[in-house]
Amino acid sequence: MLVLVVAQPGFHGSLNSWLVDEQTLESTPPTQRAFASESTNFTADIEGGDLALDQPMVEVMFRYNASAVGQTSSGMSYVTNASCSVSPALPTGLSFNVTSCTIGGAPTVQSINTTYAVTVNISNSTFETTVWFSVASQDTDGDGVCDGPVASITETCSAGPDAFPLDSAAYRDTDADGLPDELTGDSVSQPPLIEDLDDDGDTWGDYDEFICGTDSKDHLVQPTDTDGDGSCDSIDETLDLPFTVAYLTQYLDLNVNLSMTPLLPVINGSGEVTTWELDGEVPDGLVFGWGPAGQTGSDGSLTGIPSNTTEEAVTLVVWANNSVYQQSFSMSLTVYEDRDNDSLPDDLPVGYLGNLTLDTDDDNDGYNDSMETTCGSDPYSNQSDPFADPISICLNLGEEPMREEGINWIWCFPGLLLLLLALLLPMIIGRNRLLMMMMEEPEPEQTTSTPSLD
Repeated sequence: MLVLVVAQPGFHGSLNSWLVDEQTLESTPPTQRAFASESTNFTADIEGGDLALDQPMVEVMFRYNASAVGQTSSGMSYVTNASCSVSPALPTGLSFNVTSCTIGGAPTVQSINTTYAVTVNISNSTFETTVWFSVASQDTDGDGVCDGPVASITETCSAGPDAFPLDSAAYRDTDADGLPDELTGDSVSQPPLIEDLDDDGDTWGDYDEFICGTDSKDHLVQPTDTDGDGSCDSIDETLDLPFTVAYLTQYLDLNVNLSMTPLLPVINGSGEVTTWELDGEVPDGLVFGWGPAGQTGSDGSLTGIPSNTTEEAVTLVVWANNSVYQQSFSMSLTVYEDRDNDSLPDDLPVGYLGNLTLDTDDDNDGYNDSMETTCGSDPYSNQSDPFADPISICLNLGEEPMREEGINWIWCFPGLLLLLLALLLPMIIGRNRLLMMMMEEPEPEQTTSTPSLD
């Protein structure tokens, strides 16, 4: 008995050998099919084979011995125009030609190794032969995952399908984008496969879905991102939604060298602030953006002790931001001197728009600043008295003006003097006239006077 092993594409693994009679089989060119000896009256191209599930098989054709049916030609000829049958029925998905006995198609159901009897009737001569087939899920790359969706009945591979049946480094491609969900080992594809970082193609990366607690293989299940900033709510420290920002006052008045009460922003709305910015420069000694009591991180506050007065009001614009929204608040800041600590500024800068009233007695000594300036005393020192300073003009005048709360008599003196003169002048003029009248003697009634000739 001569055994011939034939490998046919389309069959799973190597095909079983042909069984032929004991006559010598002449060699056949490798590009041609190999057949049994011409002494065999009816035979198939192959004895049988393991078929891959859902994969088209190479057609199996049958030949017969022409001389055995009384035909003048000799040798083996392909069956045509005959009457063929097969038993039992072939696996689902395979076809059988009843005139040529040819078997083809793609099996759709797995089956164990089964022998099938093929019968042909040619010119009233009947012949029979057998072929065998098994159908199983195939694992071409040997990665343990079947090429098709069904697990092999031989338990050689688990249910697939294998999206990369020729590369054992990968098998799954959830979003069918040509990139494998995972890579195990080195890819043998050319070019090599690249791992997909978004397995379900929902624009959320696999790592993000992992830390957000959603399934990276299901595009219908995505992380919740309320503010739409690309970070899911479960890990997003800030909700980038609308908000408003304001401070308790738009006019901030500070006393030099005195610690200010921290000015903190008031934030309303659903959104949160992630960053703060300031347009304008705060005066020396003040700090923007760091909260009191050791708080860390910018909080939009203004704190500190101003060390210098401002020559003019300082305009500051505070910007509060998150990744989507931005709000601003403008304020006017003034730092002034208050030597007597009465909460009234000694001086106000140019352009002041706040609610303070200028202090008219800076040293709180009871004397008006303008009066002290006029008298030559120091309006900023309560030790400088306009009526105790030897060089004071007011002292030389000899008249002490009233204090801040009364009338300033130094300015009233000239007016009083004029008033007194106005009252005395008519009296003086009237008195002279009276004296003149008293010096003249009255004339008797009805008398005449003649001048004396003496």
